[in-house]
Amino acid sequence: MAVATSVAAGTSDPAAGRRVTPPLGSRLRYAWGGRLPAYREWVRHDLTDAGWRWRALRRLLVQLLPFLIALAFLPGPGFLHVMMPTFLLLTSMFTAASYADDLRDRRLRQHGLEPPNTSDEPLRR
Repeated sequence: MAVATSVAAGTSDPAAGRRVTPPLGSRLRYAWGGRLPAYREWVRHDLTDAGWRWRALRRLLVQLLPFLIALAFLPGPGFLHVMMPTFLLLTSMFTAASYADDLRDRRLRQHGLEPPNTSDEPLRR
């Protein structure tokens, strides 16, 4: 019964040693910028643990997919069906990778979490 309560509340289950993952619909809403207040620990993991940059680019891909498909099916010469989605994908990925730290900090604040200190300056004591 404790596991069901933990899953419903969206917290981790320390007894089982696992983190509860939000359902697919919630993860899609999160990818599009929505908040997941019941899954704060999962959000913290997603935005701070190893591989967070790759997960950020994967979220961007979820956002871009409808636009990439739409551009591929617009009327025009054949090379444009490939070049326009490719251009959008590459420029968006480059921009997101360039500003990944700032975007991550904004998302952490959006969920009420403190961004990690990634400054190049040493901490003053």
